[in-house]
Order: sequence, then structure tokens, then C-alpha cells
Amino acid sequence: MKLQFQTNENASIMDLNMMDSDRNAALLVAIRKSDSFSVKSILKSLKSNKLGTDPNWTDYTLLVIALHKGRITIAHILIDNGCRTQSPKKTNFFYTPLFYAVRLGRIDLVKKLLEKGASILDKDQNNETALCYAMRKKRFQIVNLMFAMYDFKTVNPNNKDNIAHFHIACERNMMKVVKKFIAHGMPVNGPATHDLNKSPGFTPLHFAADNLSVDAVKFLLRNGADVAAQDARGLSPLHIAYFKDVNKSRCTRDGSCFYTMKLEFLESKLMKLKKESIVGRILIAHVNDSPNPVDENGVSHFHIACANETCIVERFLEHGKINVNASVSLDSKQLSGYTPLHVAVQYQRAKTIQVLLDAGAHINAKAREGMTPLHLAVKNSTTKIIELLLKNNADVRIKNDDGFTPLHFAFYHFASDDYCSKTENSIDGRGVSHFHIACTKDNVELVECFLKNNVLVDSVVNSNESRWAKFTGLHFAVYYNKRANVELLLKYKANTSLTEEQGLSALHLACTQNLEKFSSLVKRFEQECGKNKPSKSIDWTKNREDHIAIINLLLEHGADINAKEKDARTPMFYAIDFTEVIIGTEWHLGSARKSLFDFQEDIKRELCARRLEIIQILLSHKADVNVRAKCSKTILHSICSNVDLVNEDTDKMVSLFLSEGAEVDAVDEYGLTPLHMATQNRDVKVINLLLQHKADVNYKQTIRQLTALHMATNGDYESCDVATIKALISHGAELNARDIDGRTPLHYLGLIDPSNGDDPSLFRCLLEAECDVDAQDKNGQTPLYLACSSNNYVAVEQFLKYGANLNIEDNNGHIILDPIINRLKDPLGLVGIGDWLARIEIILHYMTTMIAAGLFFNKKLRKAKAVLYTYYKKLNLHIFYNTGWDRIDKLDNFFVKCRAELAKMKGIFVDSYSSLNSIIYKDQQGMSKHVKNTRFTNILNSESFEIDYPLYGFILKLQYKNGLRRAALLKPAQEAWNAFCPANCPVEHIFRYLSDGDLKNLIKAKVENSFFKRKLIESRDRGEPSEKMQRTQ
Repeated sequence: MKLQFQTNENASIMDLNMMDSDRNAALLVAIRKSDSFSVKSILKSLKSNKLGTDPNWTDYTLLVIALHKGRITIAHILIDNGCRTQSPKKTNFFYTPLFYAVRLGRIDLVKKLLEKGASILDKDQNNETALCYAMRKKRFQIVNLMFAMYDFKTVNPNNKDNIAHFHIACERNMMKVVKKFIAHGMPVNGPATHDLNKSPGFTPLHFAADNLSVDAVKFLLRNGADVAAQDARGLSPLHIAYFKDVNKSRCTRDGSCFYTMKLEFLESKLMKLKKESIVGRILIAHVNDSPNPVDENGVSHFHIACANETCIVERFLEHGKINVNASVSLDSKQLSGYTPLHVAVQYQRAKTIQVLLDAGAHINAKAREGMTPLHLAVKNSTTKIIELLLKNNADVRIKNDDGFTPLHFAFYHFASDDYCSKTENSIDGRGVSHFHIACTKDNVELVECFLKNNVLVDSVVNSNESRWAKFTGLHFAVYYNKRANVELLLKYKANTSLTEEQGLSALHLACTQNLEKFSSLVKRFEQECGKNKPSKSIDWTKNREDHIAIINLLLEHGADINAKEKDARTPMFYAIDFTEVIIGTEWHLGSARKSLFDFQEDIKRELCARRLEIIQILLSHKADVNVRAKCSKTILHSICSNVDLVNEDTDKMVSLFLSEGAEVDAVDEYGLTPLHMATQNRDVKVINLLLQHKADVNYKQTIRQLTALHMATNGDYESCDVATIKALISHGAELNARDIDGRTPLHYLGLIDPSNGDDPSLFRCLLEAECDVDAQDKNGQTPLYLACSSNNYVAVEQFLKYGANLNIEDNNGHIILDPIINRLKDPLGLVGIGDWLARIEIILHYMTTMIAAGLFFNKKLRKAKAVLYTYYKKLNLHIFYNTGWDRIDKLDNFFVKCRAELAKMKGIFVDSYSSLNSIIYKDQQGMSKHVKNTRFTNILNSESFEIDYPLYGFILKLQYKNGLRRAALLKPAQEAWNAFCPANCPVEHIFRYLSDGDLKNLIKAKVENSFFKRKLIESRDRGEPSEKMQRTQ
């Protein structure tokens, strides 16, 4: 239906004398503009405050348009003012008002429309009622409301829509509604005709079962619902309920939603109980002559019955012609190839198993992948079921499609195998035999039985087996820590030199520490705790004794202590490491509970304790401590590089190997020493230990020319450790060592990512050790330049406080401020304008401090400062508009504060000629005279110094340090000068033009000259000719 009037958006909607067409046009405009005030005003102009009706249904159309555009308030106004809610014929609109209200999810609108006469049975263009649409969209509150206002007097049992609504009531478990439908003649077994893609041929019982509506299922069964009715796929209500997935989870298992996980667990448990209840009730409802429906995959009601009570199975067998060996299709996703006996075994129904066997069930029938009932029982580790099947002559020799007997299956799936016969040495397709498996168990008599029956003691698993490739019985026994089996195998001349696929000998495996070494011990402990026996700690004593004894046995029988596997690692490499401990989610300690983390920590402590003992045994048998593995790594490299080994015992291991002659400065293929690796792990104890044993603290890594100090300063705030840096410095680390790019450790600190910390102590430990703060790399960039580039303003502030020179340019003529200005040019790179203002203030404050004092800045720097200040004002303006906080005044007043503090310093003299102000401008030579000035030192050490001189105090301290450093060099430099030059030279005047580095070189030259002179004298005393005489000769 189209509106029969022209819309005029310029019409005066407030004209109270407008014609109907004009009024309707104005209403339409108001609806489009979402102008509820205008709509009210127009409607008030009506005499009765009610919309008139016309043959064109204009009022209805206006309501639909309002709902279509989502104008909820206007829709309420129109309905309250008499707008009709239902049209007697179809319109050009896709939805009715009721549909739109459901679509918008507005339960208040739905209620109002129903009260005003909207029909629930009205359909949209898809021939769907509003109730069906609400159910499809899971608007359950609206569904409940519609049923509460449903007109049951008009229910027609033959009406497709009424049938659909009845099915929805069954699905929603709305018992009052279901009963009303039944009372008004609705058929209890009427199949669905709606939504055929979702539920083809579903009966009410199908719907109730599918939604686990227990009450609805009970009621329908009492009223004669057909339990054997099948839908288009051959599924009965029982099939639907049985195959219902109740384990779905929407929550990620990342530990961040524990509460949600717990709710989902409880919800899943409740759904499981509902499912079991429905399946049980439908099975019980089978009458004597009920058929045994089978779906398209061959799953029958009898199969499902075998997962339930035995009495139900017996009832099926008594009153029906049941094939107890009928198998499910191999293509089925569930119960693939299962016979009823497989189902009973899977669900651990011992009585049902016996009933089926008595009824002629094939005990060795194979399901998918060749799984017999015994395979299933072994996989599930159900001892009672295994015993029952073996008692009924289940064949233990049958192999599944992978060539596994039940014993093999138990071994691969870590299941119980205590009740499977092992007298026949069956070998699977991987070459794993029953003999191999016996070697992993505590049954030495069985192992000897195999050996007496001429089983080869050194028989190996196939090389293509993924986990146990080329394992011998000795490998298995050692791997699982079976001491008695190892003794027996060695007695039968087992070869200790044989290796598995990766080149591991039995001794390698003996030195390996893994969970299998004590798996049986942990398993027994778990079983005891599960039986609520008194809690106690695991007794590791016997297990550890066996472990150590096996290593000694192998060494006594000639095992090569320095045998190498494919990566050239000897057993010692395996002794120092252990596999990460991974155990189940939780262990129960009687009535108490122990967390996974705590339990794993217990195991790690045990492994660490026995590791030292194993190392000492190997060392006592002359194990090579300097053997090289892959990439030329030594054992010391392995200890120092493994972050998982950093604990209280690591330094003990290192000390032990060093005392046995381990090379402290061994270099691997990448030029790394153990000190480099210990530094990477930030293991201060090991670092100190290596340095005490004369490790070269300044050895440079081959590829990047990195020293240990470079590595200590490479990382971020979390990984860089002050204690590590201080340990290296205290042992003479070269502060200004250069890497391949000419960068010093301070350069590396300047590059630290500032996103995860702001600790200034990292920088101070190097800066206070008097490293070169203005060192330039190959590109001419200083640490300060790199700090600005990486946005690390903690580093910038510290570098400036320790005298970094802003005037330095790199090789391309770039100055320090260029990285900052380039970033400010890109507004997308600015995250957190307030933070950027604070960062810029650091630079501007420093430069203002220097300018106020008259210190020099080059032309480029002054120009860059002006640009930086312009950006600062722009950012400040943005902050001011948003917060009303103006920082410009604060910055402008800073210059005034600087001048005031300088004036104050001019009035304070440290001697007759020098004030604190003049101290700022003195060179190093001049400052060397003031370091012993008592008044000056008292000012610096006073408690109020930072308060009295907040702006220039750092410069005074910096000048004092420069003076101390210079004073320490002057005397030895004077002596060196006198050794080379005439005594009457103006040394003090000359020294003013020499830097500290020049003086150090002068001192070094004197030392080297003295060394060569001494050597010359010694050679003359021995009568040896000098180099000059040798060349002449």
C-alpha cells in the first residue's frame, strides 16, 4: 500500500488548520526526521487527538514507516493515538508492525501491539509468523510474552501456523502452553511443516528432545507420543537426544575467565543430566511391540540402550527380534563400526556386557580402525571390564588396523595393561614387541621368560617409528628407570653401545631426567590420593636410588662415558638438563588439593637434587668437561645459556666444572663465551663465579663484536638488570667498548624500548662509572641521539644530567633534535599528547638552562629549538582547549627562574676569586684546583643542596666530578711528560689544551716505554744482541 499524498518537507507542521493530506505529509516528514515533538503537536491539533482512518490505510502505513526507521517513541505515540496495528490485506511492506517490533527486540512495543489487536498469526513475505520469527532469532522473552497473550480459542489443529507454535512451546518446555494446545485438540505426533531445512519431519517429541526439555518430554510420552517416529533423516527423538552435544564451550582457556568457565562447566553438567534423563525416559517408554528404529548410519535404539541400564537391554531382547551383532556404519562420526558390545564396553556397563555375550555377541568384533571391545577396554583403563572380557576368552593377540594388540594399545595410550597376557612376543608394525613393553614394567620374571624363549636381547624398534625409533629393551628399561630389568638385560649381555635413531646410548637416556623416570611412582601416588588415603609426600628415595644405580651399572658394563649423539652431545650434556615437567591439570591430595604449579615445583626440586649427584658420578669416571657439541658449545655454554637452569644449584654446577678444568673462556661457533651466555640470562652468581676464575670480561663476540657488557645492556627495562651491569663493571668491563657498528654499551641503553618501564638506575650505573656519554658510533650518532630516536625520554633526561653534548652532529649533519621534530611532523605518531608535552619540556628546560647561563649552542640547534617550541605551543593549545590547562606560562617562567638562580650563585664564593656561578664555566684543568676546596665540597654535600640549586646543581656536581677525574691524571701525566720532554716546559699551560683521553695516552706511552727499556736491559745483561744489531747482521 502506497501513501496517496505528496510529501512537502517545507510544510508548516504547526498549522492547526491544515488539510488531512497536508497533515499526513507533515507527519511523514516528522517521522523521517525522528521529530517526536512535531508528531505530538500535529496529533494534538486533532479534535479527538486520534488519527483518522481512511480506505488507503494511511495511519497503518505511517506506523509501519516509523517502525521501519526504528522510531520507537513515535511508534508508541501513533499507537496511543489510535493508529491501526493490523491490515486486513497484504501491503507492499515486507513486515507487519508486529514483525518490526520483534525485529527491534522491543517487548514493550510487542505487548502494546498485541493489546491493540495485532495478530500473532499474521505472516511476512517469507510466510513466517512473528512468533516463529522471534523463536528463530532467539528472542525468548518475546516468545514467552506472545504465548502469554495467545488466543487459544482460535486454535485449529489443522492450521500449519498453530502446529508450528505448538512445536515451539514443546521446544521451549512451556508446559502450560503445551497442555493448552493439547487440550484444544493439537495432535501429539503432528510432524513439522515449517522451517523444513532445520527440522524436516520433526514431531513435538523431536523438538522437546532436541532442546532437552525434560518436562515436555515427560508430558508428551504420557500422552502417547510415538518414540519410534523418524524424521526425514531417519532420526527418532531418542537419536536426537543421544547425539545432542552438551560439551560446547564459548570461553577461551587462557585463565582470564575462570568464573565464566565455572558457569559453563555447571551448565554443561546440568545439560548432561537432562540428556541422560530424556534418553532413559524414552527407552523406558518402549512398549513390548515397539520397533527398533535405525538411523541412516545404522545406529539403533538397541545400541543406545546398551549405554544405559541393563534392565532396558533385557527388555529389548525379550520383546524384539534384536541383532546383537549389528554394527554402525564405518562412515558414522559417532560409534563408528560399533556393535552393541562395543557400546557397552565404552560406557563400562559390566552387567550389560555379560547379557550381550550370553545372547551371542561376538567378543572379538572389530569396529573402526580394527578396535575390538578389548582394545576399547584397555584404552579406557577399566580393569573390571578387561577382566570380564578376558574371562570370556577375548583374544589378546588380535591386532587393530595399526598392528597393535591390546597390550601395544595400552603402552601407547599410557593405559593399564596389568591384565593382558604377555606370554606371546607379538610385534606391531612399528617393531615394538611385547618384550620391549615388558622392559618398561616392574615384572622382571616376565622379561626373563621372554629371554629364555630366545627373544633377542638387542632387538630394536623400527627406525621409522616416531617416538621409540631403534630402541632396544635396554633403552626402554633405562628410560623407565627399571633397575631390575637393566640388571637382567646386562646379565644377558645387552649391548650398552647401541644407539637409538638420534644417536642416544643407554647412558644418554640414563642421564636424561624426564617424567617417565618416575611415572609409575606418581601414578600410584595419584591413585592413593584418589582413594582419600591420608595425605603424604611422595617418597623419592627408592626411585632416586634406582636411577643412580642404573647409571653405575651401565658404567660398570663398559658404557662409553663420552659417547656422542647426532648433535655431538655426550651423556654429561643430558645430565645437566631436564625435560620440562608437564603433568595433568590438578592432583588431589586426600581431602586437600595441591595445585599443578606446586606439584611441578616439588618434582623440579627432586630433579635438581639428583642432577648434582649424577654429574659427580660422571666426573669421577673422567667425563670430558671440555667436549664440544654442535656449534662448538661446551658444557659450560649449555649451563650458562639455559634459562630454565637458573636456580640455586646453577652456580654449584659451574663451580664443579671449573674445578675439574672446564675452559672458562671457551668460544663457540658464534664467538660466544660462557660469560656472554650467563650475562644474557642475567645470572649474577654465575657471572661473578666466572669472573673470579679469570674469565675475560672484555672478550668480544666474533660476529657483532659484542662484549658481555653490551649484552647486559641489550634488551628492555624488564630484561636489563642493574646487578648484572654492576657485576661486570666491578670486574673491569670496558665501559666504552665498541661493537661492529661502533656502539658502546651506553648506546644500547639509549635504544631501550620505553614502553615497559622507566627505571633511571640502569643508566646511572654506567654514567656514574664515567663512561663516555658523547661517544659516537660509525654513523656519528651519540647515545643521546639514539635515545631521542627510540622515544626513550628517561634516558634523554639522564644523559643530559650527566653532561651529554647537544651540539654534536652525526655524519649526515643531523642534530639531536631532528628525530623528535620528525616525529612531531607526523600527527599519527603522537599517542598521548600530554606525555609528548612532558617529553618536549625536558629538552626545552635543559636548553633554557644553558641559554640563561650563556653556554654555547650552534646555529642548527638554536633553529631547531625554535621549531620545537612552535610544536610545543600547538600541542599545548590542543590541551588548553580540552582541559583549560595552559603550560606555556610555566615554560616562559622557567627562564626567569634560571636567571634568578644564576644571580644567587654569583653571590656565593668558594674562594677569593671564584663564585658558584663562575664554577660553571671552568675547564677541567681549572676544576682540578677546586676539588680540594673545603667550602665548595661542603656546599655540594649539604642536605639542602638540591633545594637551593634545583636548576644548576647538576652542573656543579658534574664540574666537580670532572675536576676529580682531571686531578687524578695530572700527577702521573706530569711524570710521563718529564720522562719525554725538558723539565723547563710550561706543562700546566700545555695541559690546558689536552683532554683526559690525551693525558691517559701520555701515561700509557710512558708505561710501555718503561717496559721496552726493561726488556732491553734484561737482554743486554744476558748478552743478547738488540733488534737493531740483529737486523744489521
